[in-house]
Amino acid sequence: MNKWLPLLLAWATLCVSGCLSVEVSTSETCGTRHIAASDYGWKLFNCIPLFRRDITMHRVQEALTAEAARQGAVATDLVYHNEDSVMLDIPLVGFSIPIPYVLCYKEVQLSGVLK
Repeated sequence: MNKWLPLLLAWATLCVSGCLSVEVSTSETCGTRHIAASDYGWKLFNCIPLFRRDITMHRVQEALTAEAARQGAVATDLVYHNEDSVMLDIPLVGFSIPIPYVLCYKEVQLSGVLK
């Protein structure tokens, strides 16, 4: 078991550390380029970020704008999505009881069209 402990801890850290990503794709039918940026992470008691700083729209917008500039374009028609979830439930027969604000998930997404 001791030889697997470092691997298990590394895997657990990667699972809860969150991720900031930006993707660009081109529509096959009309050739329009789309861009999407997403950032997510976990919080303890909905206020203490786990393994990284807080998830904000500002960080996502900066990443999206920087990638659009690398692509030689400007992002337009922006749409955003924020999600906050309580992720700890106690399953019972037929239903579950959420335990609020122990382990929470936050995600911010921003997408648009490159012109």
